[in-house]
Amino acid sequence: MAQPLAQLKRQKVLIIVLAVVLVITAFVWYSNFQQPTDEEYIPPKGGIAPLPIEERLKEIRLDLSALDDALFKSLRSHGLLPVTIGESGRENPLESY
Repeated sequence: MAQPLAQLKRQKVLIIVLAVVLVITAFVWYSNFQQPTDEEYIPPKGGIAPLPIEERLKEIRLDLSALDDALFKSLRSHGLLPVTIGESGRENPLESY
């Protein structure tokens, strides 16, 4: 049996729409997941480009003045260290007595 002309026309339109959606999806996926190379990198406005992670780690300065505070030095540990493992409960806690 031959298919009606309206059904063939509808199939062609659906195939075209599907192809356009696939092309748009591929373009968006490619443009979002493509990583820029060093040559393509444009530093942000303001002239300061982010440093590599190693150089940024070297610049970290910790403020340890809180460790010299009298209140911090007055803290004491309560309890035994290291903690010993005690007796645990039943193997099956849902089991009746």
